[in-house]
Amino acid sequence: MEPKFVAIPAAVIIAVIALGSMSLLPQNDPNIAQRESQAEAEIHKLVNIQRVEHGVEPLIYDRDLGKIAKAHSQDMAKQGYFDHSTPNGIKTEDRGRNAGYDCRESTSDDEMSYAVIKETIFIKESESSLVSESPKEFAQETVEWWMNSPEYNTVILDKSLSVDGIGVALNQNKILVTQNFC
Repeated sequence: MEPKFVAIPAAVIIAVIALGSMSLLPQNDPNIAQRESQAEAEIHKLVNIQRVEHGVEPLIYDRDLGKIAKAHSQDMAKQGYFDHSTPNGIKTEDRGRNAGYDCRESTSDDEMSYAVIKETIFIKESESSLVSESPKEFAQETVEWWMNSPEYNTVILDKSLSVDGIGVALNQNKILVTQNFC
């Protein structure tokens, strides 16, 4: 009987160690949410530095756009895809419309012009995650990658855009970022 008693605690200990070493995302960990928020703020700051260095007005942070961006990053993390469109075909402008976000502005003759929400996305897959990586370093890597992408560089430096919202989400060893612009 004694070996069974010893074997059961050993099995439990092994299981606990194995589960503890897995890269499961603790969704309710307040430290995770704080680090996501820090990365979002740092990305916003670094994008504005790039805009100013290129003679473009800085963006104003828009919480509603941030919620749309966050929801997309979380959806990509949950469903395991990386794209501007969801697996069921919902696009950036659809997400904005579905959230009731109005990306129109008045023209000089008091008519409303429609502007499409623009978007940049980024994914980092590595053994380290935002839990162990500095949000500032991650933000720097994200913005550098975007600035080296001709498509995203054009979006970031678009003079017609005045507001942005950013959402960072984690899934195992992936960090996903969405930045929406209007």
